[in-house]
Parts: sequence; structure tokens; C-alpha cells
Amino acid sequence: MHWTVLYALYTILGFVATVFGPTLPFLITKFSLSLGRAGSLFLLLSLGQVCASGATHGLMSHFGPKRVVFAGLLCLGVGLVMIPLAPQWPLVLASAVIMGIGWGILEVSFNAFVSHWSNDNPGPALNRLHLFFALGAWLGPSIIGVMLMGGIAWQSFFFFVALCYLVSIFVWQAMPNTLFELSDSDPRAESDSQQHTATASREVSLKEMVMAPGILTLGLIMVIYVGVEVSITGWITTFFMRNFSSTAAFGAGVVSFFWAGLTIGRLVCSIISQKMEYLTLMLLLCGGTATAVGLGAIAPSPVSAMLLFALAGFFCSGIFPTIVACGASGYPQWVSPLAGYFSTVAGIGAMLMPWLLGMVADTVGLRTGMVVLSMLMVIAAVLTHLLQRRRHEAGMPAKSQPFR
Repeated sequence: MHWTVLYALYTILGFVATVFGPTLPFLITKFSLSLGRAGSLFLLLSLGQVCASGATHGLMSHFGPKRVVFAGLLCLGVGLVMIPLAPQWPLVLASAVIMGIGWGILEVSFNAFVSHWSNDNPGPALNRLHLFFALGAWLGPSIIGVMLMGGIAWQSFFFFVALCYLVSIFVWQAMPNTLFELSDSDPRAESDSQQHTATASREVSLKEMVMAPGILTLGLIMVIYVGVEVSITGWITTFFMRNFSSTAAFGAGVVSFFWAGLTIGRLVCSIISQKMEYLTLMLLLCGGTATAVGLGAIAPSPVSAMLLFALAGFFCSGIFPTIVACGASGYPQWVSPLAGYFSTVAGIGAMLMPWLLGMVADTVGLRTGMVVLSMLMVIAAVLTHLLQRRRHEAGMPAKSQPFR
């Protein structure tokens, strides 16, 4: 039952991830925004996410996981209601911050729950969790596209998702508290050395965690990947409208195709991650994303560009959960703080990169901005290769303890 609840709520979180891509052109028109100013929406949304991600581990320790998740659900519901009703742009930005806080809380909490419940091998379980996120992110723009073609106002989707979260609060409250309690240590840590056990018994500092082999590099890869993914889903509708004179409904369809590719990819990754070494899989995914995004940016027709961005979604699919799985398998005693760390750095990427893309687009156009995203994924692939080479040089096993 607890798995079903998490999967359902993470699916709805996928709706939130794509709500601004298809509706951004309407917000730009309503408030007469430049692309750079419109990009501040992603900046403020992710600012709330970063702040919440960094604080969630401590809040769960103090107030308990169930209460903290309740607060996250409430923030998302309230923020979603406020955005379509806001009469001025600053109120939209304030609502985005509230949404970001709720998003950060749920992301950290749910990844920590799944990592904790999957003691032996978190990779497949995390890929399955994020498969449901991708499913929601695929359904969201599909629903928006159908609504727009049917003449239904874009504001209606915000109210629909808000209702889903407000209803889910009652479901969450009915769940037993004991299902969502995180113990101080992980069962895998108990079989390690005395030093390993001692580390698991106390709180790890951010400095100690970041200085651990591989963690900083994984964080940098996460910053790049999430920044690229959010930039694509946030700006792709505007990209197609400006470069191919497409309709908003067609742009929403492109977002849906991107997430359809990502959904299929997560299903595939949940299977192959059980057989393929994590860093090898991540190298393949980063390289494939870089290629597909680069080709999509210079594609001559909207149909070819749409298919290439769908392929980019497929390759994007397993990067986030594989990064989390790498950290969890290397340092199982830090499951909860690592979930907070990865969500925080993910929020930094989501905060800065879409905003910077808007600034670049105001100067040289969105097409060039998309090429820049491709180049950033090349950097992520290089960082992954360096991690992989470090592990091989040290003679480390492929699956267990990959960074030590």
C-alpha cells in the first residue's frame, strides 16, 4: 500500500514538472514578459526547491517524515491555486516559490523512503519510482494539449493538479506513521567495518559528505542534467512556437513526446540497471542526451525536431535515479542526507539553467541556447568517464562501494 501511495504522489509531481512548459507562452502574453524575465519563474520555483531540499532531512528528524510530507503536499496545492489567480507577475513568482518548497520536500522524502526500503540494490527501485514521475510528466502536457484544443482555459490545469494534491492530503494522513519512519542507519552498513558503523551512527556534515570520493562529481553531473532537463521542458513549447510557428497545443504535444520517451527509458533503465554497472549506464545516457538535443536544436522541420527531443527524453530517463543509486550504493549509511544533497544540487541546476537560457535566448535565440544545452551534457559525460576511470584505476568492484 505504501508503495502505491508514493507512486501515485510522484506521478502527480510529474504533472507539476511540466505545467509551466505548455502554459509559459500564455503567461508571457498575459504579463507582456521578455524571455529573460519569464525565465525568472524557473529561478524562483527552483529557489524554493533548493531551500526545502537542504532543510528536509533536518525537518524530518525534528518533526517526523509524515508531518513534513504533509506540509509539502499543502504547499504544492496552495501554490498551484494561486498562480492562475495572481493579478501581477510578482505574485506569480511568490506562488512559484511556495510550489518549489513543496516540490523539494516531496522529492527528498520520497527518494529517501525508496532508498531505505530497497536495502540490497536501490538502483531498480529508484528507477521505478522515477518512472512514475515520468509518467505524470508525460500525461500532464498531453492533458493540457487536449484541453487547449478543446477551448478550455490554460488556468484549468493548475486547478486540476491542485485538487489532486489537496485530496491526496487526506490519503496521506490515513497512512500509518510507522511506514515512513527512517532509521538512523542502513542494514547494509551493519555488515561493514567498525569505522563504517561508527560513521553511520552519527550525523554526517555537509563538508564530510561532499569531500567523500565521487560525491562532488556526482553532484556536478546532477546540476547539469537537471538544468538541461528543466530547460528543455520549460522552453520547448516557446522554442517550437518561435522557430517553427507552431501552435501552443503542438508545443504541448512536443513536451508530451519528450516525457513519453523519458517514461519508456525509465522502464528500460529499471531493467538494465540490474545488469549494467551504474557508471557505464550513466555514460551512455549522458552521451545519448547530448547527441539528441544537439541534433534536435538544428533540425530543419518541427516533426524531426519533435522526434529527436523524444529521443533526448529517452536518454535523459535514467540519469537522476542512477546518480542517486550510485551515491546510495557507495555510502549506504548516508541514504537520507544524500537524498537531500542530490535534490539540493538538482534544484540549483533547475534554478539557474532555465533562467540563463532565457537570457541567452534574448540575445542569440533559443536555437543557440539548445545547442549550449547539448554541450553541457557532453561535459556531464566527460565527468562520468572520469569517475569510471578512477574506479577502474583503484581496482574497485563495479556494483558495490563504487567510489572507495
